[in-house]
Amino acid sequence: MESFIIGFLENYGYFGVFLLIFIENLFPPIPSEVILGLGGFFTTSTDLNYFGVVIFATIGSVLGAIILYYIGYYINSDRVKNLLRKGNKILQVKGGKLDKAMEIYKKYASVSVFVCRMIPIIRSIISVPAGMAKMNIGKFIGLTALGSLIWNSIITYLGVYLGDNWIQIEVLIKEYTVIVFGAILIVGLGYIFYRIKKKKKEGKDS
Repeated sequence: MESFIIGFLENYGYFGVFLLIFIENLFPPIPSEVILGLGGFFTTSTDLNYFGVVIFATIGSVLGAIILYYIGYYINSDRVKNLLRKGNKILQVKGGKLDKAMEIYKKYASVSVFVCRMIPIIRSIISVPAGMAKMNIGKFIGLTALGSLIWNSIITYLGVYLGDNWIQIEVLIKEYTVIVFGAILIVGLGYIFYRIKKKKKEGKDS
């Protein structure tokens, strides 16, 4: 997998980043950490630059998420689950992952779309329950783009920083999952607190 990604990015540059991240959103087992980490490393040894990699990766993330959003929008829950189970050999997404994403969305609504874009595997699947809930597409795209931009920026920068050791990004993500989840939780709670405070203020003004 890694050798294929290396060759693909060497041959197709920014388009390669865009296409691989787009596919990664539809097939979560393809590691975005490897794509973005390698993309970051390539900015130190090729004509690719950091901002270009981040922008094209974000475009790919958003377009892939939109497809999953409309899968959820037009197909009921049972059919989505069956689709994922039938394609499990390729997608490697268990029904439990989708159930978890649905529970997260029901509990945190739109904020989950933003926060989950920075959580491996769920970052793609969260688009399905958002579509099933008929979330406003403009809001969905905005939150997806913002969350994806943050994730892509961080992982790509790690690739730049680690250089030849970019492959260690996967190890770092796994080892510091608790820290990552903690940081995301803080951001999510901060957003929820902001929304509650804003609604209270609007209520007083009215």
